[in-house]
Amino acid sequence: MPSLSVCMIVRNEAGSLPRCLESLRGVADELVVVDTGSTDDTVAIARGFGAVCDTVTWQADFAQARNVSLSHASKDYILVLDADEVLEPEAAAKISTCLRDFPQADGFLVHILNETDGEGVRDVEESVSVRLFRNRPHYRFHGALHEQIAESILNTNPPGVIYDCPLHIQHWGYTQALVKQQGKQVRNLRLAEAEWKAHPKDAFRAYNLGVEYLRNRRVGDAVVVLAVAQQEIVSEALWASRFYKIYCTALMQQGSWPEAQKQLQFALSLYPDYTDLYYLLGVLRSQQQDFVGALAALAQCIQMGDPPVPPYTVEKGLASYRAYFAMGQVFQQLGKTAEAVAAYREAFSQNPSFTEAFLRFGELLLLSDGSPETLAYLTGVAQLAPGQEAVLLGGALVLAGRFGLAQTYLESTLDTREAAFFRALTYACTGQEAKLQQVMDRWDGDGSFHVLVEDHLARAGMAAVQAGLRRYPDEKVWQSLAAQFNRWLP
Repeated sequence: MPSLSVCMIVRNEAGSLPRCLESLRGVADELVVVDTGSTDDTVAIARGFGAVCDTVTWQADFAQARNVSLSHASKDYILVLDADEVLEPEAAAKISTCLRDFPQADGFLVHILNETDGEGVRDVEESVSVRLFRNRPHYRFHGALHEQIAESILNTNPPGVIYDCPLHIQHWGYTQALVKQQGKQVRNLRLAEAEWKAHPKDAFRAYNLGVEYLRNRRVGDAVVVLAVAQQEIVSEALWASRFYKIYCTALMQQGSWPEAQKQLQFALSLYPDYTDLYYLLGVLRSQQQDFVGALAALAQCIQMGDPPVPPYTVEKGLASYRAYFAMGQVFQQLGKTAEAVAAYREAFSQNPSFTEAFLRFGELLLLSDGSPETLAYLTGVAQLAPGQEAVLLGGALVLAGRFGLAQTYLESTLDTREAAFFRALTYACTGQEAKLQQVMDRWDGDGSFHVLVEDHLARAGMAAVQAGLRRYPDEKVWQSLAAQFNRWLP
């Protein structure tokens, strides 16, 4: 049986490394850890697991550090892993099967399950990357950021062969807390800008920079560099389909709807089985007020289900609960309350961490029928998210304007940021200034909480003004209020 080296580069990973290395028991014949400047117990932890350790000076180049780790490997094959990743329990068996069944393979795609928690929703994006390959001195990584080794395998003479391996690696390094804690956004943006400056015609580097600009909410800059990438991209590249998804998303965020539609239709002609693109099409059509077309695209998205991995990078949920939520938004705009309620309810059922789906569902129900029976029904549905029932019910009651009952629920639950947000809205809307100040003192250390509350109140006020304008379009009071709110809101 071929032997296996696991190679890692690390820096200040004492909090994550033990979990990672525990998952390697029974998998690795050799563990190589290259440290790039830790000031915590990272190296001591690695040595405690029997790792061969080396320390290098960080050169702002992930490929360079990776290649140092590869140079220490002495086994037949290499598996590359990061400290914020763990192997699945079946890893040893899956790796053994792949190496036995495909002896002609020079490298293997493995499946990376990237955990995300944007908007408070726990999601997973599944992608593939060459992480398992033969230990050969000419197989080396390239690229200072999002380094790749596939090119060096495929460009040998004769070209190397890469197969798909059903090995899954769980990656949690891009959850919001870790990104902020480790300063990844600033670091990655600097690396991406330097890489593109050095290689201005390289589509992959332009794509990486565009992604980082989007992460930093620099949408205009993202569109510019992604347009450059689009001119140079090869549609057969493994990352090309995700590029078009990112590019179309950036164009939509910029409000460039005609260009977004053009690029999306082109992408669908290249990748007709990429479900994520149909989700974007549904969102785009909704923004263009083509509600029938939006519902058709979202229904097709649900019917297709998740696309295959490989060749695609798949955002789990777009073909299920997120598509149902988007359908709920369309139905709500059409005034079809019953259909909207059903869609939001299904979205929450499929992902009970999707708080926004319950809030929309609960608000619509309470506005149409505020009876005790409705509240009892909502209480039963909220139990799909154990421990969150009071926040969910309290939040829905706040949005429906039933502040007294909402306060009872919200003051009976844990003092979380989400509960505090709805308590702040309740106190603001009912004139409880002392309690509102207490919440602000507790949660508004950096000013972001105040902005969040103020923005919600402004948008709620604007919604009320728009409702008044629809009913009394010629009334100057409503027109004046609308103009004032438009100045407040971005």
